[in-house]
Amino acid sequence: MARDAAACPLNGLCTCEHDSRYGHTGVVVECTLQALDSWAGLAGDADLAAAIELSVQNNVIGSITRADLQGMPNLRIISAHSNKIRTVDEDAFADVPLLEVLQLQNNQLTRLPAGGLFEGVPRLRVLRLDVNFLTALHPQLLHPLAALEELRLTDNQLSSFDADFFRENARLSTLHLDSLPWLAALPAGLFAHTPLLKQLTLSECALETLPDGLF
Repeated sequence: MARDAAACPLNGLCTCEHDSRYGHTGVVVECTLQALDSWAGLAGDADLAAAIELSVQNNVIGSITRADLQGMPNLRIISAHSNKIRTVDEDAFADVPLLEVLQLQNNQLTRLPAGGLFEGVPRLRVLRLDVNFLTALHPQLLHPLAALEELRLTDNQLSSFDADFFRENARLSTLHLDSLPWLAALPAGLFAHTPLLKQLTLSECALETLPDGLF
């Protein structure tokens, strides 16, 4: 892989290499372990239109806004895990319509915007929200994600799910709901619209029984 100096951010904190991800070739931008507290203006004057992956994990970033991702319309992967992210703006992903993988695990999220957060990323296949502090999720949060295949919510503070939470996720095959100590019940029909579900983990929850008609 060759470093592409012309496409790389000019702040000296990142490296850029040509590579392939999920059959797509472009620039992979790596900005890990740089003590970044923000990624606003990360690109400087660089042209990152060819970027297909942005890795900003293991920093101290506290939020994600729409401005953070402008100028990278071809992103397929965002790795922002292991930061201190507490807030994500509702339109944060509006300018990355090709996004397929979003990794936000091991942050400090307590909530997500009530609606519309994922309306602009219909191709999203993998979503990681595990190891956060989420207490509730909007009933329609995942409805725009018809292509979703893998979801990880492990190790949060969720206590319930709306019966229609997975209604539009017919392609979901992997679901991790373990280590949710406040989750004591699941509604009937919760997985009725996920016929491809193959891997489901529910260990270390407060569940004592499962309702009839769960699937």
